[in-house]
Amino acid sequence: MTVSSAVFPNVNKVTDNSAANLPASAMSARAEKVAEKQFPDAGTPLLIAWYREGGLSQQDYGTIAKLYADLKKNPLPAQSFIPPYEKMPPQVLGSQASKDGTTIATPVFLKKNAGTDELSDNLKELKKRVASFESKAVLNKKLADAGLHVRFTGPAGISTDAVSLFSKADITLLVSTVMLVLVLLIVLYRSPILALVPLIGVIFAYGAIGLILGILAKEAIITVDSQATSIMTVLLFGAGTDYCLFLVSRWLNGRFSSSKGLQAPHHFLKW
Repeated sequence: MTVSSAVFPNVNKVTDNSAANLPASAMSARAEKVAEKQFPDAGTPLLIAWYREGGLSQQDYGTIAKLYADLKKNPLPAQSFIPPYEKMPPQVLGSQASKDGTTIATPVFLKKNAGTDELSDNLKELKKRVASFESKAVLNKKLADAGLHVRFTGPAGISTDAVSLFSKADITLLVSTVMLVLVLLIVLYRSPILALVPLIGVIFAYGAIGLILGILAKEAIITVDSQATSIMTVLLFGAGTDYCLFLVSRWLNGRFSSSKGLQAPHHFLKW
């Protein structure tokens, strides 16, 4: 298994999070193409939320204008369109804020065909530019703290956050699943050694299926995203452990039943 892992790609390294969920022949996919042709849009919006308790100041509106002037002069790699906020005076910008004047959302449109990795890179670059006009604190400090707060949302922001969440969850999910299954097996069998037997089989299957899916994805035979690999981990350990429990229980039933003077434990006979 170790040699195979060094030669062949693992499925987690060949995921494609920008792949279409439906084939091009699906009616909804065809309808989407017609809508794009008849009603073209500016791209995928990334919304920048600006907030200050008590109301946004003239300086805050000036920061917004500076940022959009910089984006116009030096566009992001995937940038497709931005509103001309750099030309608007603070009074005009303020008219687009919330009723209490504490919040305003300004969009940056990115190319619609940009992949998740590209959107993530552009978001990181945008954060650097915001920090250059203010400070890193505006991006991370708690909303209860005084001063300006800047957050990112919209379809582009939500997409990058979802992919980042699932990509980081693989190891955590795998370790927590293994520990949970191990504890349950120890409680059931009252034997750490016997509890490891199903886990060893499932872990071997996990490594094998990861290599197989990695090869298929690399050859473009299938498409795999981060969410699919995370869900696969849970399903594999759940179904694999159940099947191992069935085999071990049936084997123990046979051993106890065929031995003279021995009776199978009650929880095995009920199986």
